[in-house]
Amino acid sequence: MSPSDSDFAPQEWPLRTIYAYVAEGCNCRCRHCWIAPPHAQPGETETGQLDPTLFREVIAQARPLGLTGVKITGGEPLLHSEITTLLDIVLVEKMHLALETNGTLCTPALARRLADHPGAVISVSLDGMNAELHDWMRGLPGAFEAAMAGIRHLTEVGVKPEIIMTLTRRNAPRLREMVDFCAGLKCSLLKINLLMPSARAQMMQERGEALSIDEVLELGAWMEEEVIPTAGFDVLFHHPPAFRRLPQLLGAATRGRGQCGMKHILGMLCDGSFALCGIGYLAPGLVFGHASTDPVAAVWRNHPVLTSLREGLPRRLTGVCAQCLFNHTCLGFCIAQNYLRARSLWAPCWYCQEAFDRAAFPESRLRPDLAPLCA
Repeated sequence: MSPSDSDFAPQEWPLRTIYAYVAEGCNCRCRHCWIAPPHAQPGETETGQLDPTLFREVIAQARPLGLTGVKITGGEPLLHSEITTLLDIVLVEKMHLALETNGTLCTPALARRLADHPGAVISVSLDGMNAELHDWMRGLPGAFEAAMAGIRHLTEVGVKPEIIMTLTRRNAPRLREMVDFCAGLKCSLLKINLLMPSARAQMMQERGEALSIDEVLELGAWMEEEVIPTAGFDVLFHHPPAFRRLPQLLGAATRGRGQCGMKHILGMLCDGSFALCGIGYLAPGLVFGHASTDPVAAVWRNHPVLTSLREGLPRRLTGVCAQCLFNHTCLGFCIAQNYLRARSLWAPCWYCQEAFDRAAFPESRLRPDLAPLCA
Protein backbone atom coordinates (compact mmCIF):
# COMPACT_ATOMS: atom_id res chain seq x y z
CA MET A 1 0.00 0.00 0.00
CA SER A 2 1.30 3.44 -0.87
CA PRO A 3 1.74 5.86 2.04
CA SER A 4 -0.80 8.66 2.41
CA ASP A 5 0.16 12.33 2.47
CA SER A 6 -0.22 12.33 6.24
CA ASP A 7 2.25 9.45 6.55
CA PHE A 8 4.79 11.05 4.24
CA ALA A 9 7.24 13.73 5.31
CA PRO A 10 8.92 15.26 2.23
CA GLN A 11 12.17 15.83 4.12
CA GLU A 12 12.49 12.07 4.64
CA TRP A 13 12.66 11.33 0.92
CA PRO A 14 13.59 14.63 -0.73
CA LEU A 15 13.45 14.86 -4.48
CA ARG A 16 16.93 16.27 -5.07
CA THR A 17 17.37 16.07 -8.84
CA ILE A 18 15.27 15.98 -11.98
CA TYR A 19 16.89 14.02 -14.80
CA ALA A 20 15.48 15.80 -17.88
CA TYR A 21 15.86 13.87 -21.14
CA VAL A 22 15.12 17.00 -23.14
CA ALA A 23 15.76 15.71 -26.69
CA GLU A 24 14.80 12.31 -28.04
CA GLY A 25 17.19 12.27 -30.99
CA CYS A 26 20.97 12.34 -31.28
CA ASN A 27 23.22 13.53 -34.09
CA CYS A 28 25.56 10.58 -33.44
CA ARG A 29 24.89 6.87 -33.90
CA CYS A 30 26.92 5.61 -30.97
CA ARG A 31 27.71 1.90 -30.97
CA HIS A 32 27.61 1.73 -27.18
CA CYS A 33 24.37 3.64 -26.49
CA TRP A 34 22.17 1.81 -23.99
CA ILE A 35 19.00 3.63 -25.14
CA ALA A 36 19.54 3.88 -28.93
CA PRO A 37 17.77 7.19 -29.70
CA PRO A 38 16.68 8.04 -33.25
CA HIS A 39 19.20 9.81 -35.45
CA ALA A 40 18.62 13.54 -35.89
CA GLN A 41 20.41 16.58 -37.23
CA PRO A 42 20.42 20.16 -35.94
CA GLY A 43 17.28 21.96 -37.08
CA GLU A 44 15.20 18.82 -37.46
CA THR A 45 12.02 18.86 -35.42
CA GLU A 46 10.43 15.50 -36.14
CA THR A 47 12.06 13.92 -33.08
CA GLY A 48 10.65 14.75 -29.67
CA GLN A 49 11.83 17.54 -27.44
CA LEU A 50 10.71 18.66 -24.01
CA ASP A 51 8.31 21.60 -23.76
CA PRO A 52 10.11 24.42 -21.87
CA THR A 53 6.86 25.53 -20.23
CA LEU A 54 6.34 22.03 -18.84
CA PHE A 55 9.98 21.92 -17.76
CA ARG A 56 9.59 25.18 -15.80
CA GLU A 57 6.37 23.98 -14.17
CA VAL A 58 7.92 20.70 -13.03
CA ILE A 59 10.82 22.54 -11.40
CA ALA A 60 8.38 24.85 -9.62
CA GLN A 61 6.34 21.90 -8.36
CA ALA A 62 9.43 19.93 -7.29
CA ARG A 63 11.08 22.76 -5.34
CA PRO A 64 8.93 22.20 -2.19
CA LEU A 65 9.91 18.53 -2.30
CA GLY A 66 13.58 19.45 -1.89
CA LEU A 67 14.73 19.98 -5.48
CA THR A 68 18.19 21.49 -5.76
CA GLY A 69 19.44 20.40 -9.18
CA VAL A 70 18.61 19.45 -12.74
CA LYS A 71 20.54 17.16 -15.06
CA ILE A 72 19.92 17.91 -18.73
CA THR A 73 20.61 15.00 -21.03
CA GLY A 74 19.16 13.23 -24.07
CA GLY A 75 19.56 11.94 -26.74
CA GLU A 76 21.79 14.89 -27.43
CA PRO A 77 20.44 17.81 -25.37
CA LEU A 78 22.07 20.49 -27.52
CA LEU A 79 19.78 19.42 -30.38
CA HIS A 80 16.88 20.99 -28.51
CA SER A 81 15.79 24.02 -30.50
CA GLU A 82 15.29 26.00 -27.27
CA ILE A 83 18.25 24.73 -25.27
CA THR A 84 19.18 28.25 -24.17
CA THR A 85 15.65 28.71 -22.82
CA LEU A 86 16.01 25.53 -20.77
CA LEU A 87 19.38 26.74 -19.46
CA ASP A 88 17.88 30.09 -18.53
CA ILE A 89 15.08 28.37 -16.61
CA VAL A 90 17.61 26.42 -14.57
CA LEU A 91 19.57 29.61 -13.90
CA VAL A 92 16.55 31.71 -12.91
CA GLU A 93 15.27 28.95 -10.64
CA LYS A 94 18.72 28.79 -8.99
CA MET A 95 19.06 25.07 -9.64
CA HIS A 96 22.43 23.36 -9.83
CA LEU A 97 23.07 22.34 -13.44
CA ALA A 98 24.52 19.12 -14.76
CA LEU A 99 24.61 18.60 -18.51
CA GLU A 100 25.69 15.57 -20.53
CA THR A 101 26.60 16.14 -24.18
CA ASN A 102 28.67 14.65 -26.97
CA GLY A 103 30.17 18.12 -27.36
CA THR A 104 29.84 18.34 -31.12
CA LEU A 105 27.23 21.12 -30.99
CA CYS A 106 28.82 23.18 -28.23
CA THR A 107 29.40 26.57 -29.84
CA PRO A 108 31.28 29.49 -28.23
CA ALA A 109 27.91 31.14 -27.50
CA LEU A 110 26.57 28.02 -25.77
CA ALA A 111 29.78 27.64 -23.79
CA ARG A 112 29.36 31.19 -22.50
CA ARG A 113 25.79 30.42 -21.44
CA LEU A 114 26.98 27.34 -19.58
CA ALA A 115 29.68 29.39 -17.87
CA ASP A 116 26.91 31.53 -16.34
CA HIS A 117 25.88 28.59 -14.12
CA PRO A 118 27.90 28.53 -10.88
CA GLY A 119 29.43 25.14 -10.19
CA ALA A 120 27.80 23.48 -13.18
CA VAL A 121 29.00 19.98 -14.06
CA ILE A 122 29.37 19.74 -17.84
CA SER A 123 30.20 16.24 -19.07
CA VAL A 124 31.50 15.67 -22.58
CA SER A 125 31.76 12.19 -24.09
CA LEU A 126 35.13 11.31 -25.61
CA ASP A 127 35.98 7.67 -26.33
CA GLY A 128 39.52 8.01 -27.60
CA MET A 129 42.34 10.46 -28.14
CA ASN A 130 42.01 10.47 -31.92
CA ALA A 131 39.40 10.37 -34.67
CA GLU A 132 40.08 6.70 -35.45
CA LEU A 133 38.86 5.59 -32.04
CA HIS A 134 36.25 8.22 -31.28
CA ASP A 135 34.53 8.45 -34.66
CA TRP A 136 34.26 4.66 -34.84
CA MET A 137 32.46 4.62 -31.48
CA ARG A 138 30.23 7.58 -32.36
CA GLY A 139 29.29 6.48 -35.86
CA LEU A 140 29.83 10.03 -37.10
CA PRO A 141 32.80 11.11 -39.24
CA GLY A 142 34.24 14.30 -37.81
CA ALA A 143 32.82 13.69 -34.32
CA PHE A 144 36.26 13.82 -32.71
CA GLU A 145 37.21 17.20 -34.16
CA ALA A 146 33.78 18.62 -33.34
CA ALA A 147 33.91 17.34 -29.77
CA MET A 148 37.42 18.71 -29.29
CA ALA A 149 36.23 22.09 -30.54
CA GLY A 150 33.39 21.96 -28.02
CA ILE A 151 35.82 21.17 -25.22
CA ARG A 152 38.03 24.11 -26.26
CA HIS A 153 35.03 26.44 -26.26
CA LEU A 154 34.25 25.36 -22.70
CA THR A 155 37.76 25.70 -21.34
CA GLU A 156 38.18 29.10 -22.99
CA VAL A 157 35.36 30.48 -20.82
CA GLY A 158 36.63 28.83 -17.65
CA VAL A 159 34.50 25.67 -17.66
CA LYS A 160 36.49 22.55 -16.84
CA PRO A 161 34.39 19.73 -18.28
CA GLU A 162 34.27 16.18 -17.11
CA ILE A 163 35.30 13.72 -19.80
CA ILE A 164 33.26 10.52 -20.02
CA MET A 165 34.45 7.53 -22.00
CA THR A 166 32.97 4.06 -22.40
CA LEU A 167 35.28 1.09 -22.22
CA THR A 168 35.42 -1.25 -25.23
CA ARG A 169 37.82 -3.79 -26.64
CA ARG A 170 39.10 -1.22 -29.13
CA ASN A 171 39.98 1.63 -26.76
CA ALA A 172 41.01 -0.41 -23.70
CA PRO A 173 44.61 -1.05 -24.91
CA ARG A 174 45.14 2.73 -25.11
CA LEU A 175 43.65 3.64 -21.77
CA ARG A 176 46.97 4.86 -20.36
CA GLU A 177 47.34 7.16 -23.37
CA MET A 178 43.79 8.39 -22.89
CA VAL A 179 44.55 9.36 -19.30
CA ASP A 180 47.61 11.30 -20.41
CA PHE A 181 45.65 12.93 -23.22
CA CYS A 182 42.89 14.08 -20.85
CA ALA A 183 45.44 15.44 -18.41
CA GLY A 184 46.22 18.06 -21.05
CA LEU A 185 42.59 19.02 -21.71
CA LYS A 186 42.08 21.02 -18.50
CA CYS A 187 39.21 18.73 -17.59
CA SER A 188 38.06 18.23 -14.01
CA LEU A 189 37.64 14.45 -14.20
CA LEU A 190 37.99 11.48 -16.52
CA LYS A 191 35.18 9.01 -15.84
CA ILE A 192 35.58 5.60 -17.46
CA ASN A 193 32.21 3.89 -17.80
CA LEU A 194 31.43 0.22 -18.20
CA LEU A 195 29.66 -0.85 -21.36
CA MET A 196 26.04 -1.28 -20.32
CA PRO A 197 24.50 -4.48 -21.75
CA SER A 198 21.41 -3.15 -23.52
CA ALA A 199 20.25 -1.74 -26.89
CA ARG A 200 23.24 -1.05 -29.19
CA ALA A 201 25.72 -1.94 -26.44
CA GLN A 202 24.22 -5.42 -26.31
CA MET A 203 24.98 -5.80 -30.00
CA MET A 204 28.58 -4.77 -29.34
CA GLN A 205 28.84 -7.62 -26.87
CA GLU A 206 27.38 -10.06 -29.36
CA ARG A 207 29.96 -8.94 -31.96
CA GLY A 208 32.84 -9.44 -29.52
CA GLU A 209 33.57 -5.70 -29.31
CA ALA A 210 33.16 -5.66 -25.52
CA LEU A 211 35.66 -6.80 -22.93
CA SER A 212 34.93 -9.92 -20.90
CA ILE A 213 34.21 -9.49 -17.19
CA ASP A 214 37.64 -10.94 -16.38
CA GLU A 215 39.34 -8.40 -18.64
CA VAL A 216 37.41 -5.52 -17.10
CA LEU A 217 38.27 -6.65 -13.58
CA GLU A 218 41.95 -6.93 -14.46
CA LEU A 219 41.93 -3.54 -16.13
CA GLY A 220 40.16 -1.91 -13.19
CA ALA A 221 42.69 -3.27 -10.72
CA TRP A 222 45.59 -2.04 -12.88
CA MET A 223 44.02 1.40 -13.23
CA GLU A 224 43.44 1.85 -9.53
CA GLU A 225 46.81 0.44 -8.46
CA GLU A 226 49.14 1.93 -11.07
CA VAL A 227 47.54 4.54 -13.33
CA ILE A 228 45.16 6.62 -11.24
CA PRO A 229 47.63 7.37 -8.39
CA THR A 230 50.04 8.95 -10.91
CA ALA A 231 47.52 10.56 -13.27
CA GLY A 232 47.93 14.08 -11.90
CA PHE A 233 44.17 14.74 -11.97
CA ASP A 234 40.98 12.99 -10.93
CA VAL A 235 40.19 9.72 -12.70
CA LEU A 236 37.33 7.37 -11.87
CA PHE A 237 37.14 3.82 -13.15
CA HIS A 238 33.40 3.56 -12.76
CA HIS A 239 32.77 0.04 -11.59
CA PRO A 240 30.77 -0.83 -8.44
CA PRO A 241 32.20 0.25 -5.07
CA ALA A 242 32.86 -3.35 -4.03
CA PHE A 243 35.72 -3.43 -6.57
CA ARG A 244 37.32 -0.10 -5.74
CA ARG A 245 40.44 0.44 -3.72
CA LEU A 246 40.18 2.56 -0.58
CA PRO A 247 41.76 5.70 -2.11
CA GLN A 248 39.07 5.70 -4.80
CA LEU A 249 36.32 5.08 -2.27
CA LEU A 250 37.50 7.92 -0.04
CA GLY A 251 38.81 10.42 -2.61
CA ALA A 252 37.04 13.79 -2.57
CA ALA A 253 36.33 13.80 -6.32
CA THR A 254 35.14 10.20 -6.55
CA ARG A 255 33.47 9.64 -3.17
CA GLY A 256 29.90 8.53 -3.68
CA ARG A 257 30.28 7.89 -7.41
CA GLY A 258 28.69 4.68 -8.57
CA GLN A 259 25.79 4.88 -6.15
CA CYS A 260 22.33 4.54 -7.57
CA GLY A 261 20.57 7.78 -6.63
CA MET A 262 17.07 6.64 -7.52
CA LYS A 263 15.77 7.32 -4.01
CA HIS A 264 16.23 11.04 -4.68
CA ILE A 265 15.90 11.33 -8.47
CA LEU A 266 12.94 11.55 -10.82
CA GLY A 267 13.33 11.17 -14.58
CA MET A 268 11.43 13.27 -17.10
CA LEU A 269 11.33 12.06 -20.70
CA CYS A 270 11.20 14.36 -23.71
CA ASP A 271 7.43 13.91 -24.11
CA GLY A 272 6.81 15.06 -20.53
CA SER A 273 6.40 11.59 -19.03
CA PHE A 274 7.86 10.85 -15.62
CA ALA A 275 10.07 7.76 -15.39
CA LEU A 276 12.71 6.15 -13.23
CA CYS A 277 15.32 7.49 -15.67
CA GLY A 278 15.97 7.01 -19.39
CA ILE A 279 14.96 3.40 -18.91
CA GLY A 280 11.43 4.67 -19.49
CA TYR A 281 12.18 4.63 -23.23
CA LEU A 282 12.81 0.89 -23.06
CA ALA A 283 10.55 -0.21 -20.21
CA PRO A 284 7.05 1.34 -20.28
CA GLY A 285 6.33 -0.23 -16.89
CA LEU A 286 8.74 2.25 -15.34
CA VAL A 287 6.90 5.31 -16.68
CA PHE A 288 4.99 7.01 -13.86
CA GLY A 289 2.54 9.36 -15.53
CA HIS A 290 2.75 12.68 -17.34
CA ALA A 291 3.70 16.16 -16.18
CA SER A 292 0.68 17.74 -17.87
CA THR A 293 -1.80 15.68 -15.85
CA ASP A 294 -0.02 14.26 -12.80
CA PRO A 295 1.30 16.59 -10.07
CA VAL A 296 4.95 16.02 -9.23
CA ALA A 297 4.18 15.63 -5.54
CA ALA A 298 1.58 12.94 -6.17
CA VAL A 299 3.95 10.94 -8.38
CA TRP A 300 6.90 11.37 -6.05
CA ARG A 301 5.03 10.53 -2.88
CA ASN A 302 2.63 7.84 -4.02
CA HIS A 303 3.71 5.97 -7.13
CA PRO A 304 4.05 2.30 -6.11
CA VAL A 305 7.38 1.76 -7.90
CA LEU A 306 8.99 4.72 -6.15
CA THR A 307 7.59 3.87 -2.73
CA SER A 308 8.59 0.24 -3.21
CA LEU A 309 12.17 1.25 -4.05
CA ARG A 310 12.43 3.45 -0.96
CA GLU A 311 11.10 0.74 1.29
CA GLY A 312 12.94 -2.14 -0.37
CA LEU A 313 16.44 -0.88 -1.13
CA PRO A 314 18.80 -2.48 -0.28
CA ARG A 315 16.93 -5.01 1.85
CA ARG A 316 15.14 -6.72 -1.05
CA LEU A 317 18.12 -6.94 -3.42
CA THR A 318 18.90 -10.49 -4.42
CA GLY A 319 21.96 -12.46 -5.47
CA VAL A 320 25.36 -11.13 -4.53
CA CYS A 321 23.91 -7.69 -3.78
CA ALA A 322 22.00 -9.15 -0.83
CA GLN A 323 25.27 -9.99 0.90
CA CYS A 324 27.57 -7.20 -0.26
CA LEU A 325 28.94 -4.94 2.46
CA PHE A 326 28.41 -1.95 0.17
CA ASN A 327 24.77 -2.52 -0.67
CA HIS A 328 23.56 0.35 1.53
CA THR A 329 25.57 2.85 -0.50
CA CYS A 330 25.70 1.15 -3.91
CA LEU A 331 21.99 0.16 -3.95
CA GLY A 332 22.54 -2.26 -6.82
CA PHE A 333 24.75 0.12 -8.84
CA CYS A 334 22.26 0.65 -11.71
CA ILE A 335 18.66 -0.35 -11.05
CA ALA A 336 17.76 0.41 -14.66
CA GLN A 337 20.22 -2.05 -16.18
CA ASN A 338 19.42 -4.72 -13.59
CA TYR A 339 15.73 -4.35 -14.40
CA LEU A 340 16.29 -4.59 -18.14
CA ARG A 341 18.12 -7.88 -17.73
CA ALA A 342 15.77 -9.54 -15.24
CA ARG A 343 12.54 -7.46 -15.25
CA SER A 344 12.86 -7.16 -11.49
CA LEU A 345 13.67 -4.10 -9.39
CA TRP A 346 15.49 -6.38 -6.98
CA ALA A 347 17.77 -8.16 -9.44
CA PRO A 348 21.45 -8.06 -8.48
CA CYS A 349 23.91 -5.84 -10.28
CA TRP A 350 24.67 -7.57 -13.57
CA TYR A 351 28.40 -6.84 -13.26
CA CYS A 352 28.76 -7.96 -9.65
CA GLN A 353 26.70 -11.11 -10.12
CA GLU A 354 28.72 -12.18 -13.14
CA ALA A 355 31.94 -11.58 -11.21
CA PHE A 356 30.60 -13.61 -8.29
CA ASP A 357 29.55 -16.45 -10.56
CA ARG A 358 33.10 -16.55 -11.93
CA ALA A 359 34.57 -16.55 -8.37
CA ALA A 360 36.00 -13.09 -9.05
CA PHE A 361 34.02 -11.05 -6.52
CA PRO A 362 36.26 -9.88 -3.64
CA GLU A 363 35.41 -12.03 -0.62
CA SER A 364 36.48 -9.25 1.72
CA ARG A 365 33.49 -7.22 0.49
CA LEU A 366 30.95 -9.91 1.42
CA ARG A 367 29.38 -10.60 4.79
CA PRO A 368 31.39 -13.66 5.78
CA ASP A 369 28.48 -15.36 7.53
CA LEU A 370 26.30 -15.18 4.40
CA ALA A 371 28.76 -15.36 1.50
CA PRO A 372 27.88 -18.98 0.56
CA LEU A 373 24.24 -17.91 -0.01
CA CYS A 374 24.98 -15.44 -2.80
CA ALA A 375 24.67 -17.75 -5.77
